[in-house]
Amino acid sequence: MDSMNPFALAFVIALTASGTHATGAPVPSPTPTKGARSAADDYVDHGRALYRAGKSAAAIELYGQAIDADPKDLVAYVLRGVAKTSLGDYKGALTDYDYVIELDPQYEYAYISRCGTRDIMNDEKDAVADCSTALSLDPTDELAWDRRGRAEFYLNDYKSAEADLSKAISLNDADGDAYADRCQTRNYVGDYDQARADCDRAVTLSPDKAYALMARGDLEEGVGEYAAAIADLSKCLVKDPTVANCHFYRGRAYLNLDEWDHARSDFGAYLVTFSDDGDALYDKALAEKHLGDFTSAITDAKAALKQYKINGDLSDAADAQKMLDSLHG
Repeated sequence: MDSMNPFALAFVIALTASGTHATGAPVPSPTPTKGARSAADDYVDHGRALYRAGKSAAAIELYGQAIDADPKDLVAYVLRGVAKTSLGDYKGALTDYDYVIELDPQYEYAYISRCGTRDIMNDEKDAVADCSTALSLDPTDELAWDRRGRAEFYLNDYKSAEADLSKAISLNDADGDAYADRCQTRNYVGDYDQARADCDRAVTLSPDKAYALMARGDLEEGVGEYAAAIADLSKCLVKDPTVANCHFYRGRAYLNLDEWDHARSDFGAYLVTFSDDGDALYDKALAEKHLGDFTSAITDAKAALKQYKINGDLSDAADAQKMLDSLHG
């Protein structure tokens, strides 16, 4: 899989224009001050509006101007880190968060934001540590529970993930993202009925968010409800065409329905973002084989085999080799 965490990246994309930042935490507000507002406050507010409108690069410029006006404006540093994360500048984001934590080790939002960025970078252990620190500062922060649960999910610690996500929901049962995260967790441990209930709740609470539809589409594809999966994942892509995972799961659904051309198209779209995903390469090769495009199938099967070997997935590598042997046979 690519160096980015695809689920976390999809979550960032889904939140870009919302009232929460890329890691799921509310955008921190400047600490109220007595007297007139400062120039830094105005820059921060303008930057926040631009970020919510999906203009991260412009927001970064405004946050930089806020910092120039007040080099100790911690809010501006955190928000700039969030905007950098949405553009893939993870190193720059970490630098901003680290600076805030150095100045104020009690600044909770910096830890939550750094947790989210590390989650996207697949640095799950450090993400858990950051959200744990945030929770030590405020154990009632449901978004820190949600972020830690997500990171634990990627560490395959499903029991802890479900417990943390349940805690997040107990603190705010209107958080559709937490329900979607718990849906994924329960889906992966085979608790499909509870997962479905969570995903349905997530879609009800967040009907305009691609992330909730992606989670439910993933579940539906996994339990063999291919038509329902295609419907949800198509809606996901209408709401946000950049959520590559919706292409992957829809491609799987099409594959199981023997709709080879649609499957090939979806896996191709997914591979634009995650070019070294062995499973997508293998599935695309399978679709191409059934379409009679043997040249492309051989190319993709070879790429899948190479990636499986790199990842140490010996069983999958053997399957890719068998496909190549059948194509050459």
